[in-house]
Amino acid sequence: EALEVLAATEELQRQEMKYDFNSLFIGPDILKAPPYESCYLNPERTLMQTETMRVRAKYREAGLEVAKKNVEPDDFMGFELEFLLFLLSSESEAHHNLIPQFMQEHLLVWYKPHVEAIRNNTHHPICLSMARILEGIMEYFNTMINHV
Repeated sequence: EALEVLAATEELQRQEMKYDFNSLFIGPDILKAPPYESCYLNPERTLMQTETMRVRAKYREAGLEVAKKNVEPDDFMGFELEFLLFLLSSESEAHHNLIPQFMQEHLLVWYKPHVEAIRNNTHHPICLSMARILEGIMEYFNTMINHV
């Protein structure tokens, strides 16, 4: 359903989406739906704290490191999803064994409040569709790890 909405959007809607996208995820003002785990788990909502270091430790456990270490927080949603894809595509059993723990300690802990923040702060169909896609992906993986 979300993919159909994206396919049906016109160029004007895509251009209008830039404002919502920036206010949700980029700035310059306070982010309405920050794409960082620490913003949902840290009481002060500050970046590069304990939550970020815990994610960094998981990456390190798999032999990885964020390219712009200490510039872009390791707990950025895009990095966490990319890490999950890395683990899923790896042929290493050790990497596959990290999936349930990483999901339960990180992505599954904060994706719902993140999706809710998106829904509460935009009515744009593209942003809402992307939130639904993220929610669907997380629900799928949650079901998958609970049936392994």
